[in-house]
Parts: sequence; C-alpha cells; structure tokens
Amino acid sequence: MSVLRALFAVPVYVVRYVRRLVYRASTKAIGPGTRIGKGVVLYGGKGTHNARIVIGAKCNIYDYCRLVVDDAGPQSGITIGNNVAINFNGYIEGSGGVEIGDDTIIGPNVVVLSSSHVIDKPDRLIRESGKVYARTVVGKNVWIGANVSIVAGV
Repeated sequence: MSVLRALFAVPVYVVRYVRRLVYRASTKAIGPGTRIGKGVVLYGGKGTHNARIVIGAKCNIYDYCRLVVDDAGPQSGITIGNNVAINFNGYIEGSGGVEIGDDTIIGPNVVVLSSSHVIDKPDRLIRESGKVYARTVVGKNVWIGANVSIVAGV
C-alpha cells in the first residue's frame, strides 16, 4: 500500500484529533469537545505580551475560519466561551482584544475586528498612519447573522 493510499485510509476522527493536538500546542487553550474544521488558521502572534487564543469547551470552529492575533500589547488576544459556533469562513482579529461569550452563534463570513487604521490626517497615506486598538465584546447567547462586520470597540 502506498503512503498516499494509507493517508486516505485514515479515519476522519483521527485527523480531527491530530489537528486538535497541533492547535492546542500553538494556542495552549482549547477546551474539551471542541471541533476544529479543515483549513482553520489559528495565529497567536509573536511578541513580548504572549498574545493568545483561548477557546472554551464544546465549541465548533467550522472550515476555513481565521482567528488572528498580532501581539500589539497586553490587551491582545481572543477569548471564546463555551458552546460557541463560528460558521464557515469567519474572521476574528484580536490585536485589540476580542471576547465572545458562552452559547453564541456566529454566521458564515462574519468579520470581528479589534483594530482599525488611523484616518484623521488626510494628507498622510493610510499605511503610514498607524493603528488604533479597542476591545470588542460579544455577549452571551448572541446570534450574529451571515456576512456581518463588527468593528473595533463594539
């Protein structure tokens, strides 16, 4: 049996288990019973403030979601409560800090941001103007429908 054929013979639950182990090593906090879909990116950033992604128990992070934290300061990080579902292609940026409460459902293609570009000087290029950071909090038992964008500080 070729190596490729052997890889295709591996049951899906084994692949999911290995994926969870890899993500747990990179984030250091994924609760029991949490399912991580294929193509999900968990990027915890590198820097002096130890920016982290913390995911509670019994969560579902569906395929192709992106949870990204640039280590901008001690406020940086993403904390997701228990029993949270983040549907396909969700994007959560936690440089300013994002907190999502228990039992929250997030629809497909939702964007949650905790930073923005400074736009107060029209004569300056946006890429050179810097960023502002603001904590974004989504409460408990919240439903966010498809294609919603939540900006920093909400």
